Amino acid sequence: MNMTYDAGAIADQILQSEYLKAVMTPGLIAVLAAALLTCFLGLKVFRIWMGLAGLVLGLAAGYGIPVYLLELDSRIGIAVGIAAGILLAVLAYKLYLVSVLLYCWITGTVTAAAFLSPKGLLWWGICLGIGLIIGLIGLKLAEPVVILMTGISGGLSAASAVGALFVVSSQTILWIIGGALAVLGIALQFVLEGQKRGKQARKKAATIRNTKSVENEIAAARSIIDDDEE
Repeated sequence: MNMTYDAGAIADQILQSEYLKAVMTPGLIAVLAAALLTCFLGLKVFRIWMGLAGLVLGLAAGYGIPVYLLELDSRIGIAVGIAAGILLAVLAYKLYLVSVLLYCWITGTVTAAAFLSPKGLLWWGICLGIGLIIGLIGLKLAEPVVILMTGISGGLSAASAVGALFVVSSQTILWIIGGALAVLGIALQFVLEGQKRGKQARKKAATIRNTKSVENEIAAARSIIDDDEE
């Protein structure tokens, strides 16, 4: 008996299956939540995300290199992976500017690729160059650049998750959703950062006033003592 298979039809059946939807939906909701958190509070959670990224990268590389490349025992791979994951997590969390450079370079490249749809090495090189320029600017203007990049990447990622969750096929609608979320997220982050800097400035001013007040009181006390001695 001859049987023919339509790969496209089979793929559609798999993607539309209730089981796959049940498995994918919680994951997409988690991705959406993380994307919205990045979009609206990116600067505040930046170190945490970088620490988690370092942990995952360290675990994967620390396990994969000994086990698959060096063909060592898997227990050694687990031990090395845990150690490398913890080390990279701490470094990514502590080395703020290095994390800013790498994050802005990667997200800048991905965002440029989303707009330019590169075909061929030349256009991919241009996207990498754009990302690198953004990363280098981030070294000088860390907070503003991180706010811009987390707002854009979080907004676009959230739009992609919304499209997958609610089966939105129109790219125009998804770009509008992503752009709107990015603008709102960037605006909120700048407002929150402005409030934070305002509180810091007021606290510093109060400290200076208190210091000067104490100095004035000490000077007045010395003046009284000097007058009594005379």
